[in-house]
Amino acid sequence: MAKKGERKQQKRMSVESVRKLAKKEAVFTLRSRAGPHSKSTSVPLGFALRDLMGLTRTSRETRILLMQNGVIVNGTVRKNASFPVGLFDLVDVMQLKKRFRAIFDRKGRIEFIEADFKQKPVKLSRIVGKKTVKSGIIQLATNDGFVLKEKKTNIRVGDTVRISLPDKKIEESYELKEGNTAFIVGGVRAGAIARIKEIIPGTIRKPKLIRLEQGSEVFETVDRNVFIVGRKEPAIDITVGGAKK
Repeated sequence: MAKKGERKQQKRMSVESVRKLAKKEAVFTLRSRAGPHSKSTSVPLGFALRDLMGLTRTSRETRILLMQNGVIVNGTVRKNASFPVGLFDLVDVMQLKKRFRAIFDRKGRIEFIEADFKQKPVKLSRIVGKKTVKSGIIQLATNDGFVLKEKKTNIRVGDTVRISLPDKKIEESYELKEGNTAFIVGGVRAGAIARIKEIIPGTIRKPKLIRLEQGSEVFETVDRNVFIVGRKEPAIDITVGGAKK
């Protein structure tokens, strides 16, 4: 008999390294479905609520919470436990009046920090595509699946925008340039915050290199590992245990 639909679970031994997961405690775990983030950079919403935030104890409790329209991701109600949640996404749990932001730890794994529920929700998104469509409207594509339309903008691919939620309007933009603050999203320095010291142009075969400084340390990484988060300081709170990363 043929299989119908996508699988809702996968073996723990095959999960991506982005998850904080004990692979030998059980055989299966929840599988991410297709969405705004790839499986290698996100975790399923149900896994985040139960295993990372600790808001539910069982899969049944997680499903009940989701079906009550009580969980909002980036300004949209989500009911599917397999919905992928990735870097800097905001998860609002309305019944508890709590808000969580997804970040990477120093091993490149997703974890959640609590954000101020009373403040206006905003998130950072990196521009990964730009093109002009009908009537001269400029269309910007972001790393988290948003499509933003502007009549005129100087924002380029690689820059970051701060977006208000749920209306998804651009409040401010941050260039990929020297002096700005970046969050490292890949490599051995994943999860670190550093300032851009120099941008080394790439070639057809070699990617652009970014030289950064963190305190007295100077290191280099490719541009795809660099996510601009502000100018002199991060534009959003990126805290673990109440201390700046």
